[in-house]
Amino acid sequence: MYDSKLEANTARLLENMLEREEIKEVTPQFRLTFRHNRVNICTHKPDFLVILNDGREKLVEAKGARGDVWRIKWKLTQAFFPQYEYLINPTREEILK
Repeated sequence: MYDSKLEANTARLLENMLEREEIKEVTPQFRLTFRHNRVNICTHKPDFLVILNDGREKLVEAKGARGDVWRIKWKLTQAFFPQYEYLINPTREEILK
């Protein structure tokens, strides 16, 4: 179901946070599409979109190796979707901050 043990562990953390009502919602494999001048450039699927109880939205990535393609998509995400804070291998405290 998950691509790695790290991703499965992150999913368990987020499920625990949902059960404890520390966060509002989790969407796995949240799809982002990068468009410019009505042209689809590419897509990116961070592991999770997390919605906090106060309404803030964070992208959570369980990432081991960070290849060149991933680095480009990470930078595109920051440029095209600045409304999301992008967290890589975060702790519970970092997610809630």
